[in-house]
Amino acid sequence: MTEAPGPLWADLWKKGTPLINDSVPVCKPIPSAKAKISTLGSRGLLNRGEEGELHVGGPQVISGYLDAGNDVFYLDGKYRWIITGDMAPIDDCGAVHIIGRYKNSSSVAGRTSPQQELKDV
Repeated sequence: MTEAPGPLWADLWKKGTPLINDSVPVCKPIPSAKAKISTLGSRGLLNRGEEGELHVGGPQVISGYLDAGNDVFYLDGKYRWIITGDMAPIDDCGAVHIIGRYKNSSSVAGRTSPQQELKDV
C-alpha cells in the first residue's frame, strides 16, 4: 500500500511504455502534482531511472496527519511533500514505477529487502 495521494495518478499505462524491472508504471502525476525519487532518508533528487524513495508534492498533499507523527511531511520551496515509503524509479517518460516498500523493509549486506523475504530465508 502506498501513502501517495490518489490524485497523483492520472494517466493509464500505454502499450509500448518502457518497463523497469518488469514493472508496469503506476502512471504519471496529474499536472498540479509533483513526484521525485530521492535516496532513502534524504530529500536529494536522483536521476530518472534510478531507484529510490518516492516523494510526492503539490497542492494535494496535506500538511500532516491528525494526532500522529508528521516526520514524512516537509516544505521545499513552494511545494508541500510527503515521503511515501515506496521504492520506485521514474522512467524517461515521467511515469512512476512502484516496485516495493521501504517502510516494510530491512537492509542486509547493502541490499534492501522486504521483511517477509528475509523471514523466508
